[in-house]
Amino acid sequence: MPAITYGPTYFRLPSIMQVFTTAHECGHLVLQTNNEFEANCYALANAGLSAAQKAFVARYHKQVGLLPEQYGGNGEAFWDNTVELCSDLVD
Repeated sequence: MPAITYGPTYFRLPSIMQVFTTAHECGHLVLQTNNEFEANCYALANAGLSAAQKAFVARYHKQVGLLPEQYGGNGEAFWDNTVELCSDLVD
């Protein structure tokens, strides 16, 4: 049985980011994918976020600095690649 385990960083996130992150991790399991952008699309479609909350998630990701290559290299690229894959889910 798969399990999602959260560390201290998760609990320091704003509540909207906790909701998004949980949905993102569920996306990995439901879609059986390691693709971070597909998991983001799943989260956008299933987390029940309002347009304002999605905008917050976008701003939050864009301010993140360097990230591993699987996330696009930085927060802005991470979000831009998400939007490219599932633009219909971003308000």
